[in-house]
Amino acid sequence: MQYCILINLCFTNLFNHYILMYTLYNVVAYKTMNILLIGCGNLGSILLNKWSLNDQISDIVVVQPSLSKKNIFNTINKITFVRDHKEINKSFMPQIVVIAIKPQQVANAIPDYKAYNKSASFISLCAGIDIEFLKKHLDSTTIIRVMPNIAMSLGESVNLAYMEEEIDQEKQKVHTVFNGTGLLYWLQKEDVFDKLSPITGSGPAYFFSLAEELVKNTMKAGIREEDAITLISQTFIGSAKLLETRKDSISNLISSITSRGGITQAALEILNSHLPNIMSLSLKSATERLVHLKNSDDNKKNT
Repeated sequence: MQYCILINLCFTNLFNHYILMYTLYNVVAYKTMNILLIGCGNLGSILLNKWSLNDQISDIVVVQPSLSKKNIFNTINKITFVRDHKEINKSFMPQIVVIAIKPQQVANAIPDYKAYNKSASFISLCAGIDIEFLKKHLDSTTIIRVMPNIAMSLGESVNLAYMEEEIDQEKQKVHTVFNGTGLLYWLQKEDVFDKLSPITGSGPAYFFSLAEELVKNTMKAGIREEDAITLISQTFIGSAKLLETRKDSISNLISSITSRGGITQAALEILNSHLPNIMSLSLKSATERLVHLKNSDDNKKNT
């Protein structure tokens, strides 16, 4: 009996030791995560700001030919800017490579980073560039597509994510990279990713366009521009919160504001006669543009 208890204690201690070492390994691994960022436009800059505050990210190298963003981040020790891949220190070994360049530049640029395909996972933010295309040019099987939007800066982005084979360890890395940026929403099919990108990725621009028109019309009533922006912003914020916390359908939300023969109904009759077609045509145009970017001359000649 005592012998069995002793064996049980030994196995329990070994198991606890294994769990402790596994946990410590993962903590250390994530605290020493290095990131290579290719490109530093609006989205890249937002991510850099987030990463600079993330203790799980150790060192970051940014490839930007113009070095135009270097002065903005030059006080952050863990961020280094280089003009091209040749300037990257040979001792630097990233666990993540984030591709944040224009889709038209992808085919020419990414083959220079094949050297990291054994040690790093690749995350592409490039619209319209599918995983098959990236695999062909990187000789890598660990590629994740993410489509964020500009609301990352406030931690309110919708980040669409897709990878061919979902691996928990890789998903955890992606969650670390996009920590504090907003909702990370994993999709099961890549074609859905491309259909939703013009909605969630470009969505803030549609919102701003509508807001701009409402601001202009508010100013026609004699309201100063800043006050008009405040009024429209609060109108949208309140509406978004009602949508987020809804207990009913969107149609019923609309109905709750609309009185028969009232001013809202008069406006909606015009909107409803044009808006569905406008949105359909707009999103169709955006989707066609995605296809065009994928099949652009720069990418096709390098395929």
